[in-house]
Amino acid sequence: MVEGHVTKYGLPLEHSAQCTVLLKFGSLNASGLYTFVSTIEDVLFKCIAVRNTAPVYKQDEVQIHCYDEYAAYVDKFNILSDQKARVRLFCLAFVSGSPVLEIGLNDRRRQGKVNSVLDDMQN
Repeated sequence: MVEGHVTKYGLPLEHSAQCTVLLKFGSLNASGLYTFVSTIEDVLFKCIAVRNTAPVYKQDEVQIHCYDEYAAYVDKFNILSDQKARVRLFCLAFVSGSPVLEIGLNDRRRQGKVNSVLDDMQN
């Protein structure tokens, strides 16, 4: 979570992530640093999270922040030689009991057939 972000309604977060800086890296070789960061992200993305105790929060809360990124290389003749676009999602969740939380974005498998909170309350 980026420092200074607030909720959808303009209220500060009830919870906040605890972050500890262990190491800082720098390099004069940009491509080597990008490769290093990409490798670390790939390894961390595949890590299995293990929690022995189920936390209990006063208020359950899930926030997702979406960032569109675009990078392009244009030479001095205004010719586009390379481009990259990606979307990054940063999730911050405080849900009691550590349940399995599934979030679908443009989910083709479900095709919009999802039970909403209102449907659950009516049944």
